[in-house]
Amino acid sequence: MTEISFEGDGILGIEWGNEMGQLIVKNIQAMTVADEYYELEKGLIVKQINDQVLDTISYIKKVSMIMEIWRKENQIKISFEEKKKEEYLEIHQFLEENGFINYYEKFIELGARTIVDFEFIEINDLYKMGMTIEKADRLYRKIRMKSNSEVFEEL
Repeated sequence: MTEISFEGDGILGIEWGNEMGQLIVKNIQAMTVADEYYELEKGLIVKQINDQVLDTISYIKKVSMIMEIWRKENQIKISFEEKKKEEYLEIHQFLEENGFINYYEKFIELGARTIVDFEFIEINDLYKMGMTIEKADRLYRKIRMKSNSEVFEEL
């Protein structure tokens, strides 16, 4: 569990998402209070607000609670839990099918959550994961093919 005590002036800067009733960090706005906290990342699940457990509170009430506390006090303590890694099945399946499953954790750390995120992966990201030039080149071509096919499926 990750606990962050936010403090500052201005907007908090977290865009929230609702995944099966759970409040998750959908995005972090640049140049805001939240942007200053390196441990905050997309996909984290809110578990507690100011030490209050939120299991029985609705998504809307959780967001309202955060907004109200922040508006009044300009500080709030939020405890987060990481999404279970198995939830990123598309990434896991793709890497397993192509013989790169041992890089799964590194893709998750990079921020890949779905195949659509492959659009943002650059070959230098693969080098930073410790891949050889040959492996990186081979996987990069497969990622580009998969990414392009996903885009065309949406059209």
